[in-house]
Amino acid sequence: MKALEVKLFNIFKTRFSQEEAEVFFEYFETNKTEQVAQQEKTIATKNFANTDKLETTKLELIERIHKLEVQILEKMQKDKNDLMRWYFAYWISIVLLIIGNYFLLKKG
Repeated sequence: MKALEVKLFNIFKTRFSQEEAEVFFEYFETNKTEQVAQQEKTIATKNFANTDKLETTKLELIERIHKLEVQILEKMQKDKNDLMRWYFAYWISIVLLIIGNYFLLKKG
């Protein structure tokens, strides 16, 4: 027993009999041990629930990241197609300009 418990036991022993004080402290110790066990069980349950919640959140984040990857890839493909169209239009206009200049200079 700790010093405080010894003092308390002595106080109880003076007011009650030795046997009654021992029974009270035995009950007190048993109750304290049960409360600690119950608190440990509650903490373990909360930790398990938090772990499960974290796993769910992690899976949701992975799913969102995958969706964003798909959206980015689709956007990149669209931009690539637009860029290819502009390249084609640019080179066609350059070729037509060169051909037009050639005929204008040949005629004149």
